[in-house]
Amino acid sequence: MVLDDWHKFYHQALTHLKPDGYFEHIDFDLETRSENPKFRDDPEHIFKKWASLFFEAGDKVGRTFRWPVDGRHVQEMRKTGFVDVVHKQWKVPIGGSPRDQMLKKIGLYNAHYIDQSLEGYAVYPIGKILGWSFDEVTVLVGKMRDAISNPKSLPYLVVYVIFPKYLWSL
Repeated sequence: MVLDDWHKFYHQALTHLKPDGYFEHIDFDLETRSENPKFRDDPEHIFKKWASLFFEAGDKVGRTFRWPVDGRHVQEMRKTGFVDVVHKQWKVPIGGSPRDQMLKKIGLYNAHYIDQSLEGYAVYPIGKILGWSFDEVTVLVGKMRDAISNPKSLPYLVVYVIFPKYLWSL
């Protein structure tokens, strides 16, 4: 979800909390990352290209996708009046590479979700906003799908959870 006015959104959340109440915001970074240095350190890898296209599309229409990475959620929450802002992040695997059985299960579900969502994510921002043809978007999606399903890529997403506290009534 991309919002026009994060300050307004956080203010609305704030007005619906009782003193000492908490609000939780979950977001993820659009750049798929890799545990494998061969993929991670390649500036031309599809994981980086994919994210940069989304960032470009968001910037073009004035709705950035960079908030989670830039820490703007935390800044805006504090500006709105939240206190004790706790910001955590986790690596969420994509695929079945983790040895831990719970992470493996999460990774397999995540891989299925992403595989089924790639076209839906890409068509509007990359096709409509950036002007790519449907065929070009389809080729890009295919490259992303191949990279994510490559067991050597060891892909993951970073998920951010921010939960600030509200102390006083407005």
